[in-house]
Amino acid sequence: MIDGRVTLYDIHAEYGFKGFQFRGLWTVASVDDAGAISRDILGLDPADPNMATSSVGSRITGWYLQAAYDALSWMGERSRQSVTPFIRYERFDTQDRVPAGFLTDGGNDVRVMTYGVAYKPISSITIKVDLQNYTRGDGSGTDQINAALGYIF
Repeated sequence: MIDGRVTLYDIHAEYGFKGFQFRGLWTVASVDDAGAISRDILGLDPADPNMATSSVGSRITGWYLQAAYDALSWMGERSRQSVTPFIRYERFDTQDRVPAGFLTDGGNDVRVMTYGVAYKPISSITIKVDLQNYTRGDGSGTDQINAALGYIF
């Protein structure tokens, strides 16, 4: 029988002062029986070079740091709007460790730099645009532009 238990640890931190906002997150997850899951459920053979780097990670890690500033904070309560440019650096690896016999795929070791801005015309609506630059451990990577509309009720 395959256990497949996942254990997750994380630490969140957030601090704000006069319009400045700082956030951070660190997390690590361990997957019991990742080798059995990879071999018996996914049918991967670590001896096959085409499959050796495709295993489930036995340890997954990630973290990010973000800084932002609400450019309208100086207006205080006179403005219900906010315009908040931000920058975030994150790193995660879904194969920080792999089961015995398997190999890591550098493409799963990811670093992301994000530059963006969030606009809130009212407190329950957010319009956000950002540019992300992805760099992977295998030398690949890409850039992408994201746009989002959020509503909290």
